[in-house]
Amino acid sequence: MASLCPSYIQVRDGRYYFRLRVPQSLVQGLGRRELVRTLGTSDGIKARAVASRIALRLPQIWQLLSRNRARSAEELKALAVRWLEEEIAREWARLDAGGFSVGLGDGALSVSDARDEHRRLFGRDAELALEAAQEEYRRHDFSRMTEAAERLVVQDGAATPLKSREVAIVAKAVMEAFGQLQESKIAWTDGEVDRLPPMLVEGRDNPDVAPTVLPAVGVDAPQVGAPKSSAPGRTVQNAIDDYLAHQRQAGMKEKQVTDAEGDLRVLVEAFGADKLIAEIGTAESGMIWSALVSLPPHHRRYPELADLDLFEKALKAKELKLEPLHPGSIKSYLGSLKNLFEHERMAGHVTANPFAEKTVIKTVRRKKLEKPFRSDELETLFRDTVFAGAKSAERPYDPGAFLVNDWRFWAPVIALMTGARIGEIAQLRPCDVHEREGILVLDFNEEQGKSLKTDSSKRLVPVHSRLVALGLGELARERSAHPLLLPDVPKPVAGDHGAGLSKWMSERYLPRLNLKTRPGLGFHSFRHSLKTLLRSASVTDSISNHILGHGARSVDERYGSVELKAARDAIEKITLPQAVMDLRPRF
Repeated sequence: MASLCPSYIQVRDGRYYFRLRVPQSLVQGLGRRELVRTLGTSDGIKARAVASRIALRLPQIWQLLSRNRARSAEELKALAVRWLEEEIAREWARLDAGGFSVGLGDGALSVSDARDEHRRLFGRDAELALEAAQEEYRRHDFSRMTEAAERLVVQDGAATPLKSREVAIVAKAVMEAFGQLQESKIAWTDGEVDRLPPMLVEGRDNPDVAPTVLPAVGVDAPQVGAPKSSAPGRTVQNAIDDYLAHQRQAGMKEKQVTDAEGDLRVLVEAFGADKLIAEIGTAESGMIWSALVSLPPHHRRYPELADLDLFEKALKAKELKLEPLHPGSIKSYLGSLKNLFEHERMAGHVTANPFAEKTVIKTVRRKKLEKPFRSDELETLFRDTVFAGAKSAERPYDPGAFLVNDWRFWAPVIALMTGARIGEIAQLRPCDVHEREGILVLDFNEEQGKSLKTDSSKRLVPVHSRLVALGLGELARERSAHPLLLPDVPKPVAGDHGAGLSKWMSERYLPRLNLKTRPGLGFHSFRHSLKTLLRSASVTDSISNHILGHGARSVDERYGSVELKAARDAIEKITLPQAVMDLRPRF
């Protein structure tokens, strides 16, 4: 069957691209056999219409390329003057806007003083930039200006791949312009508002040319490609490993490092671990963005998507009509990718961050998942054999008189009556159950190598009287010789302490009780259920947020603290399901 798309159209991830096969006579000059550019649409009809118009112009395009001539050094240096004119206007607007004075106000400085401080900082910024430019110029390192030089050459009508020598000449000229611009900015802050960079004066045919502020260098420009500081074989995996090591050294929590590592794996899944990091540009970041908006949650767990690369997974997910990632998850992926490339850019391994402007486009607001358990669901759950009576510890799902007294019982009841996160419960130690001000509390902290999600997660949560009656204090004393309060809780998965517990609840226990009937139900639902119970008991948000370990949601919540007695009284106000009230003590 004939293809529905002409040979010059490609489709990937639902996006259409125009593929230009380069005539053999131009292959050597262009340095490639074909050019591929996006058509900017996922509509097949529009794509074919646009591609057809381009195809009609192909003979003229190839003729133009055949006539393409190398530009003289003077023509190329003139491009730097164009760049300088744009920068002059931008920097004047920046000086006039007073951006450096933002945050200096709030009554601390008068308008006049803030304006003077802004001009001082503007000048100091220029001095530091000039020092850096002079040092790079001495080393013949113009790599920082490569991106600007390539843009200028393209805007000037280059239809062929950028020639390294042409870009090198422009990059060197832009570096000279940059240095002269910084000297002019310093002069502006000293009152010489009519000072213009010498290169701009030359460009305007003014014979009175001041000498350049940069030291003289050799006549021949070096080859400009990847930044000099970039390792020749620096791969995607090298970049990821270095970035994660840097984040650990900077004090990032291990859970956050693990999450970032999972996000960054999409680069490996897309292009392979050995892909050179400098070869990933705007086009590649766009391809990843397109894939992310089609991938399903937990895409690595689907057997149907196994052994596929990232782009193949996205296409397959569309075919299977799998639910796509939540915008918040896409935002997490893009944030990790943006941070990785910013780290690489600051280190000089890449010249630009291709993910800098990638964001989440919320076209349709998805219905919020119902996460709390309903009262009838809680009744069903807590009347099951694990809580009401089982055959034995080895047969917890068969009815009997044996009282299960391990993590399968304690983790859910602790979660419902404290609202603690899964990972927080899994990391609890016997010593974290103690008295403070005469009140039995759970102490969520980062001692002995434990990790918390946020700073606000560090808190003391009063133990509900029902949890006390069930024997939580006795449990802590009995387990005092163990490093964990619940020693047999499923082991962490990839640094996530709650992953095993969550998987048990979502994939084994709730389905067994026929409770996995609504999207969003899982172990985390206990936390949402407590929030609902607190709200029903008219507990203020400031107290419930403290109990749950949420950060301050308003200005008022940022001041003062919640007294332990107030938190205890709030906990005691909730109305627990009757099934929980009927549970028999474990000690």
